[in-house]
Amino acid sequence: MKHWNAGVATAPGNDGRAEANTETLSLKEASPQDSQAEIAAYLAQMAGEMARLAASSKFELLAYFLDMARVESELLVQKAGRRA
Repeated sequence: MKHWNAGVATAPGNDGRAEANTETLSLKEASPQDSQAEIAAYLAQMAGEMARLAASSKFELLAYFLDMARVESELLVQKAGRRA
């Protein structure tokens, strides 16, 4: 399964988070054929990155909401994996 990280495809790690892979894709390459799990994994990755940025800038409430979006996206990835 491929995931996007600002143009770099990633594969899920042991902890359920994505880790770097050698395959690269850009957001423009995402298509309707991409699975919901792939899209949710990308959203989890991006929300996590934005949450860290918000937290480092002392935007606590924004960091909280972004982290909640990350958690929800990771749950959707897990749910999709159980259906496959």
